[in-house]
Amino acid sequence: MPFGQMHYPFENAELVDAAPGQGQFPADFISEAVDQTRGWFYTLHVIATLIKDSPAYKSCLVLGHTLDSEGTR
Repeated sequence: MPFGQMHYPFENAELVDAAPGQGQFPADFISEAVDQTRGWFYTLHVIATLIKDSPAYKSCLVLGHTLDSEGTR
């Protein structure tokens, strides 16, 4: 995402390589649970920096976990 979503670089390269604001890169936002911040969000930035010298997304929405009265999910 957005590389995996567009199957880049094998397909849709024009959507990822388009001028800023004209294509699908960087993504407007991503959303995931709080447990994904280190593994997923940072990995997206590393890959995007290596490939495009740019962040992978413009903003991030992080969801928390809701626990029951016993502190379990």
